[in-house]
Amino acid sequence: MAPQSAESRAQGEQELPSHLLKGAWRIVEPVGYGELGEVFAVEESGPKKRAVIKLFFSRYLPEAWKNFEHVARAAGELPSGLFVRSFQFGFEPSVQRRYALSERVTQPSLMDLLQTQGRLDTKIVSDLLLRLASGLEMAHASGLVHRNLKPTNVFFDPNTRIAKVSDFGTAALQCSTPVYAGWAMSPGWATPEGIDPKQASAPSMDVYALGLLAFYALTGQSPYINYNLRSSDRRALAEELKRPLRSLDTRARECGCKFPPELTAWLTKSLALRPEDRYESVLDQAQAFQGLVSTVLRVSMPPSIIPPRVFDVTDRAVALVSAQPLALMPSFPPPRQELAPEPLQQESPKPKPPTPASKSSSENTQVNGNAQSPQGVGIRGPGLATIPPHAPRATPELDKAIAEVDDEVPVASSVTSHMGGPWKTRLIALVGALILMALGAILFLTWRGPA
Repeated sequence: MAPQSAESRAQGEQELPSHLLKGAWRIVEPVGYGELGEVFAVEESGPKKRAVIKLFFSRYLPEAWKNFEHVARAAGELPSGLFVRSFQFGFEPSVQRRYALSERVTQPSLMDLLQTQGRLDTKIVSDLLLRLASGLEMAHASGLVHRNLKPTNVFFDPNTRIAKVSDFGTAALQCSTPVYAGWAMSPGWATPEGIDPKQASAPSMDVYALGLLAFYALTGQSPYINYNLRSSDRRALAEELKRPLRSLDTRARECGCKFPPELTAWLTKSLALRPEDRYESVLDQAQAFQGLVSTVLRVSMPPSIIPPRVFDVTDRAVALVSAQPLALMPSFPPPRQELAPEPLQQESPKPKPPTPASKSSSENTQVNGNAQSPQGVGIRGPGLATIPPHAPRATPELDKAIAEVDDEVPVASSVTSHMGGPWKTRLIALVGALILMALGAILFLTWRGPA
């Protein structure tokens, strides 16, 4: 059965043919439809090349269509690779509609992603914003503005971090022939100044759009109170766009989220009513969000109250108990440094042959080829200093003192071999591990409750 268009289903008109563009492309399946038209996956009859075709509903003016084609081609040729490349435009006589043939996108749209996986983590949102901003910044430098960003034309794969954006240039069609009277952008994703068809496109509109996308990705809703994903009151929404948005923290709470002050401030600046009050560029905006991700994660992710599993307890016990002997090591003051180097003309005294004690101490001050201070004696840890490469060498007196300590306190040559000490140390470590294993098992059984 031939595919049927959304417009035909609503009005009971003719069905779409199975092949388009003089039989060169076969319709495989519908992909989606929106305000401007519907999209189908198509396959070339010869080489079996896959692509998508968008059939537009309205009959746009030739000037507007020419502008759309020019902007779409220019955006697709940008080296960023962010924007979907459209390689053929025209008029399909079999359905009496204009079309655009574009590359196929395998990533899910942002709207589909949230419907299947729920709200996105702030780190994923940061990666998405950075990828969108890098491509949009390049487009803005070329004099191109998208002006119609929304969750249905932004595609992103959280696993590969690959992002794609479609519908570049459709703002020219909406400005010439608005889908809704007085709206040059899609309701719910419009900027305050962008809904006016006579308003020239500016990069600040894409800055505002990224703020809308970020709020949607974090909450699953639009920041506008007069818009939801199912229906909207366009008249009330137009009035809302004329005023500064109310507290975004309050709106987030209505969506079931709690934003820290830093994130609320970022959204407030991104969604400012006046373009001059927003971020100067999309790249500055995305980098500012990236800078506050660590704060957002620390506030919005409370520590877990679930007790650790038993095998986690044993691993931590072995690491904790086995590290105890290292903390018992005495510390020594750092080597005395000369206030000024000796003059070059003075001949330095010949070094004395190393004694067995100093030889053993010098071996203990080297770990993996890195010089360590005698205070650490070859062990890295809290409070143990590291001698920088430019520090003077240890004095014979200090070597002798370290050698005396080596005779009293056995020290391993590396952190990984610290369990090779006396049998008492190993016994203490084993007993401590068994005790912590038992405590961990009791906590685990107490947490699970009676069987």
